[in-house]
Amino acid sequence: MVNLLCSCVDAIAAYPSLFTKFMSVLHFHIQEIPEDFFVDIVSQDNFLTGTLSRFFENLDASGAGAELKKRGLNFRSHLEKRFRWNFSSELDEYAPVVVL
Repeated sequence: MVNLLCSCVDAIAAYPSLFTKFMSVLHFHIQEIPEDFFVDIVSQDNFLTGTLSRFFENLDASGAGAELKKRGLNFRSHLEKRFRWNFSSELDEYAPVVVL
């Protein structure tokens, strides 16, 4: 369900209240996760980081209103502080990998 909602570019502008509520629910669910949970090698590369990265990209690309984008930026900032994620430097899974 999370993946589906995070992938809907056109729906973000069409149903802003749905996505405001979605971010609110997700925020409170994520509050239950310990801050160091995603530091573990097993859980650091999970579906949530990639899915939310796609959501924030879609939020920027959509015709969403200023209020929804502001809430999205606040949510993104909260996640970056709490879990030390960096959504702006997320690598594409098909990007070339340089091995030294």
